[in-house]
Amino acid sequence: MADSKTVRCKVCGGILTGKVGACPYCGEISPVGGFSFSHGEKTETPRHGHFFGKIVVVFAAFILIMGAVSVIFGNIRRDIAAEIPWETRISKEEKALETAEKLTKELPMSREDLVQWLREYEGFSKQTAEFAADGCGADWNAQAVRSAQERMGYEHYSYDNLVKILQEYGKFTEEQAIFGAENCGADWQKEAVEYAVVTLSYSSCSYIGLVDWMVDVGLYPEELAVYAADNCGADWNEQAVKCAEEYLQIELDSREEMHSQLLYEGFTEEQTAFALDALKSNLK
Repeated sequence: MADSKTVRCKVCGGILTGKVGACPYCGEISPVGGFSFSHGEKTETPRHGHFFGKIVVVFAAFILIMGAVSVIFGNIRRDIAAEIPWETRISKEEKALETAEKLTKELPMSREDLVQWLREYEGFSKQTAEFAADGCGADWNAQAVRSAQERMGYEHYSYDNLVKILQEYGKFTEEQAIFGAENCGADWQKEAVEYAVVTLSYSSCSYIGLVDWMVDVGLYPEELAVYAADNCGADWNEQAVKCAEEYLQIELDSREEMHSQLLYEGFTEEQTAFALDALKSNLK
């Protein structure tokens, strides 16, 4: 028995004794010789080396595949990023900051006005808008000065009215509004005179009526209102006639009532008499 030729099955590792055509353990037809055996019994030869070798090979292949996939997807991400416009790739905070800087250079804006603009017209959140307003580097006092100068360019204001407008409509703080009014370079006497001229261009007033209007509505100090009334070049007789004509349009055509009304408006007796004489044909 010891001289019998033996072989080991290449599939299951079983020991085969003698000349066989197939492995009785697994059915393999082509046995592989050259292994030790014992009396035809199946013995298990350790095969751990083969098993771990396969694991190493599979792991190495996995690493290579993942590396290739990483390179491919990295290239794809770079290609996609290259096609995306820059403005969509920067963060919301950076975009808000860029917008805030641009707006404060182009327009005189308060911090509150800027935050509102960024939220309502640019679509940023309150937190992002406030971040941009605080980080854009704007000098809010300087912005108040610019706003004051811009407003004085198309309308005439008293100092007090300008401060009020900067706070209520420009949304500057009281300190910023005061700074803006004090440093906008306005000639307040000139502004008062021009305000009086504009007022008389669309409404008839007596001297007293104009002064009262400028103090109550224009918020001018009384001394500036008087200065404006003295220097606006108004013809008070003519103003009395215009005032009487306005009352005629609402069918106040009694001479006695017109006399009382003109005096109530602040015209003097002489100015009232001039107007009544000019319109005597229209009065009863």
